[in-house]
Amino acid sequence: EMGKTFPQYQEILDQKNTQNPDLNLKGLTMEECLLVEVAADLEGFHFESQTWTWLLEEQVLDKKGLPVRCLYASWYVDGVGVNSDDSSIQYSNKGARFAAVPKV
Repeated sequence: EMGKTFPQYQEILDQKNTQNPDLNLKGLTMEECLLVEVAADLEGFHFESQTWTWLLEEQVLDKKGLPVRCLYASWYVDGVGVNSDDSSIQYSNKGARFAAVPKV
């Protein structure tokens, strides 16, 4: 699931939870994303550069409750950067990954 907008990934997450409520998935927070990067680094794994992940739990909503700005994490050889962007953005030259974890 690469190259989609924030709302498209939110739809995918909602569909997965509807199809299998036992999954009880949610998107990553910034803190969870950074912990994943540290854990991966400690194991010697590095995410591909030029990829990024929408952090589905990190968003600014408009008056209608729709996401307008969202955080995403960009993976680099030497670490991770966290930025915000318009929720409708798609980069054709970069891959966006969908990431979710079980709710606790």
